[in-house]
Amino acid sequence: MNYNELSEIPYFGEPTSNITLLSLVHNTIPEINAEQLQVYLSLENLDLSFNLISEIKASSFPRMQLKYLNLSNNRITTLEAGCLDNLSSSLMVVKLNRNRISAIPPKIFKLPHVQFLELKRNRIKTVESLTFQGLESLKSLKMQRNGISKLMDGAFFGLDSIEELELEHNNLTEVNKGWLYGLRSLQQLYVSQNAINRISPDAWEFCQRLSELDLSYNQLTRLDESAFVGLSLLEKLNLGDNRVSHIADGVFKGLSNLQILDMRNNEISWAIEDASEAFAGLNKLSKLILQGNQIKSIIKKAFSGLEALEHLDLNNNAIMSVQEDAFSQTRLRELMLNTSSLLCDCQLKWLPQWLSDSHLEQAVNVSCAHPEWLAGHSVLNVDPEDFVCDDFPKPQIRIHPETTVALRGVNVTLTCTAVSSSDSPMSTAWRKDSEVLYDAEIENFARYRQQGGEVLEYTTVLHLFNVNFTDEGKYQCIVTNHFGSNYSNKAKLTVNEEMNLPADIPSYLSSQGTLSEPQEGYSNSEAGSHQQLMPPASGYVHKGTDGGTGPLVICSDCYDNANIYSRTREYCPYAYITEDDPLDQTLSNLMVQMPKETYPAHVQHETSTLDNLIADREMSVFLTNHDRISEKKLPSQQTNEPFQLPLWGINKDLGLSRSHCLHQQSVHEAPRALRSEGVLDDDREQAASPRPCHRLCEHNFDFNRTRNMQDYSETT
Repeated sequence: MNYNELSEIPYFGEPTSNITLLSLVHNTIPEINAEQLQVYLSLENLDLSFNLISEIKASSFPRMQLKYLNLSNNRITTLEAGCLDNLSSSLMVVKLNRNRISAIPPKIFKLPHVQFLELKRNRIKTVESLTFQGLESLKSLKMQRNGISKLMDGAFFGLDSIEELELEHNNLTEVNKGWLYGLRSLQQLYVSQNAINRISPDAWEFCQRLSELDLSYNQLTRLDESAFVGLSLLEKLNLGDNRVSHIADGVFKGLSNLQILDMRNNEISWAIEDASEAFAGLNKLSKLILQGNQIKSIIKKAFSGLEALEHLDLNNNAIMSVQEDAFSQTRLRELMLNTSSLLCDCQLKWLPQWLSDSHLEQAVNVSCAHPEWLAGHSVLNVDPEDFVCDDFPKPQIRIHPETTVALRGVNVTLTCTAVSSSDSPMSTAWRKDSEVLYDAEIENFARYRQQGGEVLEYTTVLHLFNVNFTDEGKYQCIVTNHFGSNYSNKAKLTVNEEMNLPADIPSYLSSQGTLSEPQEGYSNSEAGSHQQLMPPASGYVHKGTDGGTGPLVICSDCYDNANIYSRTREYCPYAYITEDDPLDQTLSNLMVQMPKETYPAHVQHETSTLDNLIADREMSVFLTNHDRISEKKLPSQQTNEPFQLPLWGINKDLGLSRSHCLHQQSVHEAPRALRSEGVLDDDREQAASPRPCHRLCEHNFDFNRTRNMQDYSETT
């Protein structure tokens, strides 16, 4: 009797008692009348959707054997206590979608046989504890589009048989074990299109039988190590369309049965570009969706451990480079890849043949962007001889940040330098423990230099002031330009409580068998408990141009203060060579980055040419024997970084009181660009016989800082 103008439940005479299904959809019935339903003795299925019913009273239904009840698309605002009690012996399906219900009284559903309950598109904001107690046979509960913002602890307690819970399009902000309490049989949980920004560490304690979890379209920015603990039976996980940028190491290791992982439209490019093995532990994963993650390069270890992977979606990533053997550990049967940004050099020569041999060309649409004469050409049509390495437009890191041990309270500086043959602007970011540092104090410097042709060199410096234990971690820089990103080694920062030194350092060292007597350069301070280390008079010997010795000298200004390294350097024909000093050698590690309170600066030797080296009260770096550059140490220092120069002057807060230089004789070798990858030949550049001198100056260095890389220009 659908689509009529009935205002009440009709009576059909004697046949009424035999009717088992009654459909009265799209009529104008305003209420449910028990007297009108009493004559339907055999009724099992009643559909009153799309009527004008505004409430369900305790007296609305007579005792009857109804199994299916649909009251959706009415105007119901009130559910009286006990309103469905007369149907409790038989009712199995209840639909109350698209009504105006704003609150569900606790324990109102005393329906032990109901298996399916739908409350979609109502106005329920809060679900109180024990709301659904009495539905012990319920298998599916659907509450989408209610605006639910709060689920109280135990909101679903009593649903001992539930297998499916749908909560999409609400305002939930957190997944925690409180509102999941009691859902031990739950297998499918759908909470997409909410505002979830956190998964509590023990969220899944009471629902470890999940096989499918949909967290898509939420506000997750990180996946902590405990995010999925306990979900060893999970087979499908959808994290698409969040803002995930941090994936903790081993976050997926417990998901040994996961078969499908959807992470589309997030910000996890680093997981594919850096050697982090983010997907380790997913031994049964067969389908991985990574489209729209701003991935520019794919490294060799990106998919290590995914031996069962058959379907890989990398669409919409503008990928520029793919290392050989990146897919060798998988069983790919379908590769979805569309990019017109590929860097078609010698490192990509393997790709066309591999695609052909693997029969994966069907869903692949890839073309070159560089070099220019191959731009727009399909990779599949490029002659193998045309894949050559004439330059290196993608940034290559030449100076990595160094692992550091510092005392609490000192300032720490981490430096990273990259070069590129392209003049495409570079940008940088710093990460701590795989998380981007958005509010870090960073200085950036750019310049051109000659290296078998002109290259762009970019230096980024991370300043950590007054370090504390919360600053401990692994730091890494990322350098990016139009052609891709490169990731530095991870430098570990360790912060100690303090450093307690004996009052009489030489005597202490002597007692340890290190010294036989106090050495020159050691003196007591006025306080008597702190010591001042001064450069010993015999610690340096001047080597003249004729090979003989002479008085110590201080060279003239060797730096062009407008840049870190000037193209036009002044050279000083002198070099300092050091004789072994046991005290300096023993104390060198103790003196690095000690706070200013530990060693107050007092001038003790007026004849020393370096008497004010550590005089300033804001001094944060002590130059010890470990830091001096000698002719003997030079080769080992420049083995890996041929053109690296010391960046002692890069910290603008050093505030040294006088200018000092260390001189060394050196042969500078131009770095082999991408030497390890065979991109360029071994070109060498040698400096003239005069030795470059490098000094630490008192000036507030400017260095033509370029915080915005669009603004930097060549310095001469």
